Amino acid sequence: MTEVRTWVIFSTAGLIWLTLIILGAVSGNPEQFRTISDVVPFLLILLGLFERFLWRWGFIPRLVNVPVLHGTWKGELESLWTDPATGKSPPKKIVYLAVDQTMTSLCLRLLSDESASDQVAGSLTHPASGPRIVSAVYVNTPTVGRRDGSPMHYGGLVLRVAGAFPPRRLEGEYWTDRQSKGALAFDAHSSKTADSFADAQELFR
Repeated sequence: MTEVRTWVIFSTAGLIWLTLIILGAVSGNPEQFRTISDVVPFLLILLGLFERFLWRWGFIPRLVNVPVLHGTWKGELESLWTDPATGKSPPKKIVYLAVDQTMTSLCLRLLSDESASDQVAGSLTHPASGPRIVSAVYVNTPTVGRRDGSPMHYGGLVLRVAGAFPPRRLEGEYWTDRQSKGALAFDAHSSKTADSFADAQELFR
C-alpha cells in the first residue's frame, strides 16, 4: 500500500494548493492569505472522509487502483493437520473473514465456531505480475470451552485476490506456530462487517 499512501500525500498537497489558487490565497495578495485557515480544515475533513468511506463509491476504486474487500467473506478452511490416532485430517469447516478497510489500510478478523483470529499486522499489495495479495500475521484466541485443547497461538496467512473491480474470490494458505497449516477459500461476500461468528452466519442466511 506504500504507493497508495504516496499518491494520497501528493494528491492532498496538490488539491490544497489548487483550491488556494482558485480562492486567490496564493495570488500574491497578503490580504487573501486569511482564507487559508478557513479552507484547510474543510479539505482535511473531506480527505478524511474520502480515505475512510468515499473511495469505495462508483468508479473510484478503479481510479485509485484499490479493490474493495471491505465487509464479510464466507468460505471454507481446510486443515492439513493429521490426527495421529486416525491418520486423517479434520473435515472442512465454514469460516468467515471480516475486513475493515480504508483506502490505504485493512484490518482482518477470521471467525470460526471455535475461535477468532485478529490481525496483528497486514497489508494489501499488488505485485508487478499476478493477482493482488492480502497478507497478515494474527493472534488466535479460542472460545472459552476450547482453550484447554487449543491454546492461544500466532499464525500468518496469504490470500490471493481473484478479480479486482469487483473482487470475486479470496484464496490462499495459513500456518501457525503450532506447526499446523492449511488452505482458505472465500467466494461469498456481504458489504456489512460482522463482529462475531454468529453475526456472520446471520449475514448469509
